[in-house]
Amino acid sequence: MDFDNLQNIWQNQPLDEKTFDHEKINDMIAQLEKERKKIYKDNLRVTFSMIPVLFMCLLFLFIFKDQSFLFYFSLIAMFFLISIFLGISWSRLVNWQNEKVLKNNKGFIDQSIGKLKF
Repeated sequence: MDFDNLQNIWQNQPLDEKTFDHEKINDMIAQLEKERKKIYKDNLRVTFSMIPVLFMCLLFLFIFKDQSFLFYFSLIAMFFLISIFLGISWSRLVNWQNEKVLKNNKGFIDQSIGKLKF
């Protein structure tokens, strides 16, 4: 079997309409956008609730002088852990800023919805 014959057989295959169900894909994109907005609002709430905690950690560092090394270490560790948690929370939205979201790619949408429901 030569390449041209194989190419003709491949091109003559009927298209499967289930693969190009644009209505279902648009529904999935709408669901993805809904989940993205939900995560954005949750991240804002968490960030605004953590700001006073971070402020108090820094304030305790300067108010309580001559404390033990463990006191300062625990405050600095808490500050960094909260900062890392906020960074990880916001990183879930960074992947959506690329051009893949605009393409009608069912696999990308399924993967993104799966990530959101972890």
